[in-house]
This record gives sequence, C-alpha cells and structure tokens, in this order.
Amino acid sequence: RLDGLQASILLAKLPYILKWSKKRLDNANTYINELNMIEEVICPKIRPGSKHTFHLFVVRVKNRENLIQYLSENGIQTSIHYPAALPNMPAYKYLNYTEKDFPISSDYQNKILSLPMYPELEINQIKHICLTIKSFYKK
Repeated sequence: RLDGLQASILLAKLPYILKWSKKRLDNANTYINELNMIEEVICPKIRPGSKHTFHLFVVRVKNRENLIQYLSENGIQTSIHYPAALPNMPAYKYLNYTEKDFPISSDYQNKILSLPMYPELEINQIKHICLTIKSFYKK
C-alpha cells in the first residue's frame, strides 16, 4: 500500500529506474574487476543470461571486523545487511536449529559485508574503495 506522497515520489523516480539499474550493474562490474584478484575477498557472481540490479554489493571477506574498522578509518562506510542467517534468527528459534545444521550459511553470516553501492557512485570512488581494501590485505 502506498499513500499519495509515496506514490508521487515513486512516480517521479520511475523514469530513471533503467538508467539507475544499468549504473549499478556497471558499478558492480567495476568492483568485481578490481577485487577478483584478492584471495580474501569473494565477489558475487553474475550468471550468464540473468539480470541483476545490485541493490546491494555484498562480498565475503576474511577478517571482516578489522576490515570494517580499517575502511571506516579511511572514510569508507560499509554495512552488514544480513547479520544472521535465516535459520539462526530469533523468529526460528522454536525449530531448535543450531549453526551446525546450516554450516555454510552460519559461516557466511560472519563474513558478508556490503560495500557502498548506489547509482551516483563514480568509478574513481569505487577504485579508491578497492585500493583501500587491497592495502588492508597486503599488510
């Protein structure tokens, strides 16, 4: 359900959606090209024949907490959008699952990190983010 104000904002933004989606994809490809050579960073894969809008750009990293701190100290904001795998969330506690029941998702929940992603992000900004990540792992 949308109220009138939300609908009018959406209507004003709708003509730009394809342009913004393409820019997000271009940004994602820049990240992937820049970060793929870093062993400690695993980028999302884009499957042939599929489309992705990259609302978020989520990577898996080693030493996440220290990387977050390092990026923050260098003026780069990151986020953890999915802090717990679904089976590990409080809403599913009644099912009595443990992290051992879902070892891969339980492992990933401690490694995923969202890097800056929005259509206005410029290539030089992405390259700066990637260089900062590279410098962290070269220490």
